Amino acid sequence: MLGAPSSDPTENVPINPIIPKSERRESIDRLICAEAIYGRDANPLFDQVGSLDGIRIVERRDYQKDDKYRCAWFVFKDEDWWTRENDLTLEFWDDTENFLKARGYIKVDQPEDGDIVLYKRGKELDKPSTVNHFGIFNKGQVVSKFNQGHIFRHDIDMVPNMFGENLMFMRKNK
Repeated sequence: MLGAPSSDPTENVPINPIIPKSERRESIDRLICAEAIYGRDANPLFDQVGSLDGIRIVERRDYQKDDKYRCAWFVFKDEDWWTRENDLTLEFWDDTENFLKARGYIKVDQPEDGDIVLYKRGKELDKPSTVNHFGIFNKGQVVSKFNQGHIFRHDIDMVPNMFGENLMFMRKNK
C-alpha cells in the first residue's frame, strides 16, 4: 500500500531538492521522446523504460487508451476537488504550490510515505514555476506515471531530464 508507514532506515536521510541532469536520466528522455514518433505503438518504449536500472513497472498501461490519464491524474484522482476539468485549470499548472495549499497541502522538507513529489523546472524553488511531473513518495522511492505510459516505481532522481531538476514535497495536512 502506497501510504503505509516505512521502516526504511534511510527515511530520515535528507533529500537534496536538486537533481542534476545526467546520462542516466537522458536515457529516459530518449525513450520518452521517441514515444512521440511511435505514437500508438509506444508501449514497447515504456517497457524499455521499466527495464532501466532504478526503475520498475508497477502497472502496465495502454498508451493508446491513456491519452488523458497522466501523472497528475494518477496522483490526485481520489481528491474531492479533482475532476477531469482540473487538467486545464491554469492555476493548477502555473502556481501548483498555492493551488495545493488552498486544498490543505503543506510544503515539507523531509518526505514521508504518501507525500506528493513535484518535479519542477526553474532555478528558484520559492518562486512559482511550472510543475512538470507528480509522483507519490513511498519507501524512499517515487511511484508515478510517465506521460501516457506505465506506472513506475523509481529512484527519486530517475525521471527524464525534461521533467526538471528541482524537487518539492507536499503533504496533505490532516
